[in-house]
Amino acid sequence: MGIHVTAEDVPNKGNLTQDFIDSISTGIQRTVYFDLILVLLCLVMIIAYFPSKPPHPPSKSQLLNDTPVTDYVQGVKSLLLNKQFWILMLITGLAVSTATSWLSLASANYRPLDIGQASAGWIGFSSIMATTLGSLIISRVADHLLKKSKLIMMVSIGFGIVNITILSCIQQKYIILPFNSMIVLVYILTINASIGLGSIYPLCFELGCEIGYPVKEGLVGCLVTIAAYLFLFLYYVIYLTPAFTNDTHWMSWTTLGCSVAAFILLFTIKDHYPRIDMEESHSTDNVAD
Repeated sequence: MGIHVTAEDVPNKGNLTQDFIDSISTGIQRTVYFDLILVLLCLVMIIAYFPSKPPHPPSKSQLLNDTPVTDYVQGVKSLLLNKQFWILMLITGLAVSTATSWLSLASANYRPLDIGQASAGWIGFSSIMATTLGSLIISRVADHLLKKSKLIMMVSIGFGIVNITILSCIQQKYIILPFNSMIVLVYILTINASIGLGSIYPLCFELGCEIGYPVKEGLVGCLVTIAAYLFLFLYYVIYLTPAFTNDTHWMSWTTLGCSVAAFILLFTIKDHYPRIDMEESHSTDNVAD
């Protein structure tokens, strides 16, 4: 399920037999080989089936635009010189990537609360499923509420901030609850925080396409994804530092701080939607005709 497990989570690790350790090592190798087979299978399917380009443009604006930026080098330069696009990539990394990294380390993160590996795994799994569903719902809402992507992102991040603030207070023992009540609340708060911070990912691509227009949407998505993975990498590098590995209280507070920073940065994003404006103008012209 992708939820990190550390040596501290393994009971009686000093009494493990060599046969058991060998079986675990073999299982890990088989898992890696299985993943490799899946990746190679996907590669073969892409080479054998997918055409060099889709039969239709990804959006009406790409079809209607008379002067699209088709050259990748020119497109990259255009995006990297766009301050608004840099801010959007920063927001994506601070909100989505940090929350994803935080969730993937749930076992280590919740260790001070005496939440076991199995429970942490189910918390992570439930959060991932809920975030996936939340992404679909938020994307659908954004389709109906045109030119409201920024507002939807602010509401969603704000919701995540509230939940992770309460969760951080529980981890710091500012809020003390019976264990059974605490673990239920941790389930709910983690799922809510993941939905609030992770479900905006599709809107990051959508808003990026508006900001980067008329650069091709595929290139915009590529750069946003690279920025997201860079923040993931940075979070894991920090975690691997011994001082931060032993004391995991920083994880939730860092995620909270990054989320607040992303929320504030959203105020600097301009409510400008040239792709939607072009599509609406074209629809109006067709009705007039």
